[in-house]
Amino acid sequence: MSELTVQDVISIVGRNTIKELFNQTGNRYLGDAVEKYIQEKLSVANYLGLHKTSGKKLIDIGTGAGWFPYICKLYGHDCIGTETIHTDVFKHSYIPIYKHFDIEVTDKLIFANTPFDLDKQVDYIVTLRSFFPNRPTVWEVKEWKYFFNDMLTHLKVDGGLYLGCNHGKRYQYKNSNCHWGPNEVCKMFEDYHVSSNKALKIKPNTVYLPYNVVKELGEKI
Repeated sequence: MSELTVQDVISIVGRNTIKELFNQTGNRYLGDAVEKYIQEKLSVANYLGLHKTSGKKLIDIGTGAGWFPYICKLYGHDCIGTETIHTDVFKHSYIPIYKHFDIEVTDKLIFANTPFDLDKQVDYIVTLRSFFPNRPTVWEVKEWKYFFNDMLTHLKVDGGLYLGCNHGKRYQYKNSNCHWGPNEVCKMFEDYHVSSNKALKIKPNTVYLPYNVVKELGEKI
């Protein structure tokens, strides 16, 4: 399949439909910056080469409005989103969007030192605008070690993790120069950063870790 553009996605959904969904839910990911959010998700899908393949299985942790699973669906892939859908805010602001997009979203979430409770083996695990490594407390080396080893049980050997962390001063950790946690954690990621590209909306503090790297980090830490 050819690489989709933002305007392709908007045309498929329908600009009027997006406005109607925004009026119904008030969801900011459908508002004035909708093109920015679609481009951000498209950039990840295209980085993973999803426009060149089909039939891949993915998990999108913290899927938000569901743009990434929807784009995966357009490309012919199966992507499950995870979100806090049991809260009143999500019931009103997000579930109508999931129903319209006809995507699967579960309330399985990531917690420190806890198995990811989703019985699924996938090609890629993705998270964008990640918060899980700093809630309720900042993850240190031991939490990341557990996470990597747990993710191996969900990844196919030719798959990988695409992790995009929130950036900006309000997300920067105390006594650290980056946004993943303590400086020892940041050193783990420094060789795997995806080049930031403002035009494509690939965010800073983004890493891609193939299966073998996830395994190596889990063993080394």
